[in-house]
This record gives sequence, C-alpha cells and structure tokens, in this order.
Amino acid sequence: MMQEHFYNPNEFWGDWILPSTPRNDTAYTGKDYWRGSIWAPMNFLVYWGMRNYDLPQARQDLVQKSKDLLLKEWNDYAYVREN
Repeated sequence: MMQEHFYNPNEFWGDWILPSTPRNDTAYTGKDYWRGSIWAPMNFLVYWGMRNYDLPQARQDLVQKSKDLLLKEWNDYAYVREN
C-alpha cells in the first residue's frame, strides 16, 4: 500500500507532500484548500497514524519532507504558511 499510494508521485509523493487530494484525482487542482494543498497539521496526523504500523522508513521520509517544506518557507520568507 505504501509503494502503491504514499510513494507514488502520481498520487502523494513528490518534492512537497502530502497533498490533501491525490494528484491523479479529478478533484485535484493543486491550489484549492482541500483539492491539493499541503497542510502541516494533516502531515502531522498522518505521521501519528503511521506510528500504529511498522513503517519506520515512511515515517522518516514524511518527517524529512515536511521539515524541508517548512524550513524552506522559513528560510526564504521568515514565516510558515498555513498551506
């Protein structure tokens, strides 16, 4: 399931993760709030959910990608956007 969905760049994987809607879904726009935007609280909830399963690499990858996204905003603009 992780390879099929989480690590699939056509769905959730990419430079910035996790989009609120899979990229290959017809509802995905990439910009609308719940049609593709990335939300730090959602990443946090997914991380907490992953703790219930033996997915240490996926958790680590999610943490690193989330950290990269937040720090890029902080380093570039000295703030963090909500999405």
